[in-house]
Amino acid sequence: MKKILLTCLGIGCFMVCMGVGRSFVNDYGFKKAPRVVRKIGLKNFDKIALAAAYDVIYTQGNDYSIQVIGPEKNVKLASFEVNGGTLTIRAKRNIASSFHFGFSGSTDNVVIKITSPDLIAATVTGSGSFKAPRRVDTDNLVLTLTGSGDMLFNDVICDNYSAKLTGSGDLDIKKIVAQTAVLSVLGSGDLEVSQYNVRKTKASLRGSGDLDLVCHDCGVLNAELTGSGDISLKGSVQNVVKNVRGSGDISDATTRK
Repeated sequence: MKKILLTCLGIGCFMVCMGVGRSFVNDYGFKKAPRVVRKIGLKNFDKIALAAAYDVIYTQGNDYSIQVIGPEKNVKLASFEVNGGTLTIRAKRNIASSFHFGFSGSTDNVVIKITSPDLIAATVTGSGSFKAPRRVDTDNLVLTLTGSGDMLFNDVICDNYSAKLTGSGDLDIKKIVAQTAVLSVLGSGDLEVSQYNVRKTKASLRGSGDLDLVCHDCGVLNAELTGSGDISLKGSVQNVVKNVRGSGDISDATTRK
């Protein structure tokens, strides 16, 4: 009986300590720390490469602007450089994988707002996030997501575009008007696209992921699937060519023009 009481008391003390720890982190952790804005004076880039677990919000505009928003301790760790027209964003040290109880910095609390006159490529490597909530109007657009991060474009107008997803991330293009498209999924990620007036589309999936494509008044569509994943095709097209190798499925609900 005494052993049972001691065991119960020990468990009770442990739960109290854990509760206090969580309360302290929630009340005084980084999410409650004062937020600062750091301005980066870099220009002359039309490509953005994110290689850290930051949240990037992109807006197309007349001028260049980079703002880093978050707790001062975390904001200082963000590193920027422009080389060959590419703005590369990194963290000065891998704080995301360090052992802490909420007292040390976290890239999750940093938002980076970027504006530039043009964007022709966006790359996310790792668990970061890249979002373009407003229209992006460009000639050619190359989107690449590698890892478990996510990428979102709400409205795009371009001539040609490609979207390549490798890993377990999510890549979502709500609306894009273009002439040609190349879509690729390798792994277990999810790629969703709603496209308009695209004359020629090549869509391929290798692995267990999902590729959802909605076509509005489009031309020829080639869909290739290898593995156990699923490709979903909807909308109106001129012709669809399908090739399946493996246990996956290409669901074709398109109508012919």
